Amino acid sequence: MIGLRLSFCCTSDVVACLMAGCRDGCGRNGEEDGEHKVAKPLAIEHGSLPIFYTPDVRRTWNPEPRSGTKVPYVTVLKRYLSGGQADARLNADAMSTFTIDTSTSRATPSPVPGKRMTAPAIRGRKVDARTEQPVVMLTAYTMRMAQLLDPHCDMLLVGDSLGQVIYGLPSTIPVTMEMMCAHGAAVVRGSWHALVAVDMPFGSYEASPEQAFANASRLMKETGCAAVKLEGGEAMASTVEFLTHRGIPVIGHVGLTPQAVNILGGYGARGREEREADKIINDAKAIDEAGAFCIVVEGVMEPVADAITAAVAAPVIGIGASAQCDGQVLVIDDMLGMFERTPRFVKRYDSLAERIDEAARVYAEEVRARRFPTAEQTYRTKSPA
Repeated sequence: MIGLRLSFCCTSDVVACLMAGCRDGCGRNGEEDGEHKVAKPLAIEHGSLPIFYTPDVRRTWNPEPRSGTKVPYVTVLKRYLSGGQADARLNADAMSTFTIDTSTSRATPSPVPGKRMTAPAIRGRKVDARTEQPVVMLTAYTMRMAQLLDPHCDMLLVGDSLGQVIYGLPSTIPVTMEMMCAHGAAVVRGSWHALVAVDMPFGSYEASPEQAFANASRLMKETGCAAVKLEGGEAMASTVEFLTHRGIPVIGHVGLTPQAVNILGGYGARGREEREADKIINDAKAIDEAGAFCIVVEGVMEPVADAITAAVAAPVIGIGASAQCDGQVLVIDDMLGMFERTPRFVKRYDSLAERIDEAARVYAEEVRARRFPTAEQTYRTKSPA
């Protein structure tokens, strides 16, 4: 939401007062002098009422500051407690730089109201082993990149690849929960349409389903994301089932699993041998049966990806897999040409590194020659008329 913290004039919590049957929520508890005393602030946190308020929060809310319309705060709270809408006027028009997702009452930083993609909607793309409209997924790690990618994507993945892309780490293994929470929240703030999923970092889910639930629920609470992704096949099936039965949508990830690079011995394509190919297919089936709503298949031989796509009910999102998969995902920095090396399975859609290098070169040249800044970039006193 928008971080409202409100102090109500009462000697007891106003919500408790209302729930106890008080008619006006005054919380005075029968004080004869009628004096109001301010209780500890009551926080209305993420996911609750999208409201504006006047300085006189003791008696009224002002959902439309410009109109001056006021609504008794008791009415708002009563409706909130009963699960109803606070007021018909509390809508997107009252939020100057935010819109409201009416299904969740979440404020989202977008000029266009819309409804996010959901896990059931993504899974529902695949009917009778075929996906008519392939799923589009890209990674995103920042608010601004999310804003740019969101209109074009069905899903945005806050991948643990941020370890290498953002932090310059040698692999995804050192990535922490704090990193994933911070970047996940930024991507959610920058998007309104795409389903945002966040990778569970290495060491945050492997020990037990209970550990996985504790960390997955933390990711969802702190970021506002709609799903988590975890790596592993049959060994993780019970964890996937545990999470999905407790309200956490899960994306599976099989084939080349970067968090297992030390076991795999590198980042080469998997499934070259029949035994390994069969294991990857069985891993995907186990994750599918456990309830994953889609499955990322990375770095496998094309026939393996085709076999998985045909064998599972969940949409298969390929990366270095097959054009026959139900969707595709790429690391955004690879796709945009931000690094010199391009993996075999990546198509460069731009060469941003070269363009950034050129822009920086021109800037440095102009600064050294004192051609920047010019009068257009400096503040000067206006001449008297």
